[in-house]
Amino acid sequence: MRKIVLIMVLLLIILITFSACKAQSYPFEEPVENIVSVEVIDEGVNGHEVLKTLSEEEMNAFLEDILTVEYYRYYYGHPNRAYGIGFKITYESGAYELLSYATGNYVNLDGSRKYHFIYTKDKGAEQFNALLRKYYDPEYQP
Repeated sequence: MRKIVLIMVLLLIILITFSACKAQSYPFEEPVENIVSVEVIDEGVNGHEVLKTLSEEEMNAFLEDILTVEYYRYYYGHPNRAYGIGFKITYESGAYELLSYATGNYVNLDGSRKYHFIYTKDKGAEQFNALLRKYYDPEYQP
């Protein structure tokens, strides 16, 4: 009986481990059609600084490109905020999403946040950095 329980526990651990490894695209909180602007930002402890606002043409290309970045889901130890250079995606409602290599979160008009608990690694991190080079600075290195 103990062997069966031990085998079941090991199988459960393996199943959980492999289910966390599936890549996904960025989970926009609102329909993409509601996006009115995309900005490159530097997010810090005291808020963010806008480094560049994308043109409408760049924004449309970015919205296609961001879907190719591989994100993975955090199941523990996730960051609470997006830090560093990333993107701010603003919706018609005034709500926005802050997106960095480490995580993404949706900020409502009342300031409350919904965390996506996602991150990039390996290929996804390079894809995200390639977006920063494409839309912000061709020489950007994290």
